[in-house]
Amino acid sequence: MIKIINSKSVFAVYIGLIHSGYNLSDEISAEFIRKIKSLQIDDDIINYFKSAKSDSCKVNPFWPFGFIITYLALYNENTQIHLTYKLVAELVYKLENVDSSLFSKNVCKWCANIESIVHRIYNNEQFENIWNDYLSFSNGTRDSMKIKNPFVLELISENNIIFVINELQACQLTDYVSIDDRTFIISSRIVETDIIHECLHHFFKERLNANKQLISINIHLLEPVYSDMFSYQYAWNKGAESWIRVFEENLIRAVTIALSEYSSSYKEQTINMYYDEGFIYCKKIFNYIKDDISKIKSSQFFENVFTHLNSSEFFV
Repeated sequence: MIKIINSKSVFAVYIGLIHSGYNLSDEISAEFIRKIKSLQIDDDIINYFKSAKSDSCKVNPFWPFGFIITYLALYNENTQIHLTYKLVAELVYKLENVDSSLFSKNVCKWCANIESIVHRIYNNEQFENIWNDYLSFSNGTRDSMKIKNPFVLELISENNIIFVINELQACQLTDYVSIDDRTFIISSRIVETDIIHECLHHFFKERLNANKQLISINIHLLEPVYSDMFSYQYAWNKGAESWIRVFEENLIRAVTIALSEYSSSYKEQTINMYYDEGFIYCKKIFNYIKDDISKIKSSQFFENVFTHLNSSEFFV
């Protein structure tokens, strides 16, 4: 069973991001965005959130710092542990989806300040009214979700998953964070494939670690996709860790679509969309497993995948 919640801290972070220029919200009305922007926020708070913007990710200019401060605010909300720069550094360095070299001592101190920033937004006299209006909207738009695939149901039962609805973020973007023994999926919509996607990260985690050497020796496969993967910040350089991350994202997308309840035609359409976006290995892995999903449980799965990716037919 998946718990679905709203998060006051995530909402507060996105209020700050919207005031600082975040304009990717598409699940909520323009009228509500105007209401958010009518909230009187001190200039230093707005400047704080403007510092989260960077040029490293074309599709989301607030990656990775907007994601990090959202994660930290949610962490503080759920654990009530005070954020210090040392704790922030520990949490950031455990993340596998960001380039930890970006987080110097000063950057970690900036990140830790999100705790006080969020509480200042809470204390704004207009905040509670906007928060309550948002809750009414959000609770009224939750979708029901029926998952039938027994393998997916098994994955869900093994992971303590909490879905955080955040209509203020772009519908194309989904964030995944772990806090203690819980996995939080932060998204503007309740989508089956987001849950499958995160469950698969858990399913493959140990096997990816065990096969790092095999993945690394296939690093030549990074070059054809490097430009696109760099633009999404799945690759941050041409090293092995970037390639492992790129391979994982292609793998997870392929298996997610194969396991989804989508029709065959929609699966093909989605995979072709990923291919056009630069996830070319996603399509090849999908074609390898689509008729027999049990292949992913094979002890030789990774060896077979790389044999397939390195075949001469792949590069024709």
